[in-house]
Amino acid sequence: MRWAILAAALALLVVVPGLMIRLAHSDTGWAVVPFIAGVVLAFLPSSSAIGKVDVHGPKASLITARTPTGIRTLDLGQLVRVRRYTIAGKKWTDQLLLVDALGVRLFLDDPAVDRAVHAALTRRRSNPDRFPALTVSRFAAERLDLEQLPTGYRRLRSLFAFLVPTLVGPAALALLGAAFLLIAKG
Repeated sequence: MRWAILAAALALLVVVPGLMIRLAHSDTGWAVVPFIAGVVLAFLPSSSAIGKVDVHGPKASLITARTPTGIRTLDLGQLVRVRRYTIAGKKWTDQLLLVDALGVRLFLDDPAVDRAVHAALTRRRSNPDRFPALTVSRFAAERLDLEQLPTGYRRLRSLFAFLVPTLVGPAALALLGAAFLLIAKG
């Protein structure tokens, strides 16, 4: 759902200025707007933790973090999804996405969180009937030392994590800009 909203917003930011330029026969200075909006939307996920993350509660089952949209508290006992996201760059971004039964989402990169999530998932495996259904990606399970991935899979994943932001992402932005200019020139 979040990606659909993001895609719709980006489409509006591309199409509306293009139509405005075409209708008003003005300069193509608006071509920068969708590019800047796309970059801003891509780098400001609303559930990324800012600053210190607090692991607390009974058996360290609660995680509280400040995000751009406010303070969020996630219950590890009610986890429904655990995923891992990596992005190559000068400094690799490697974060876990945690979602609980109430829909609270947090992107986190903290060793204390990794230990708390590992402990919570270990407790869940011993008594699976007590908890809601859970999806843990293989890549997240590797980071949490719950399973070891084959070497070939890890190499392919690393190559993909490198190629997307360095080649595919800029190429997609260039195509988006070219499409916008074609719309603008009519």
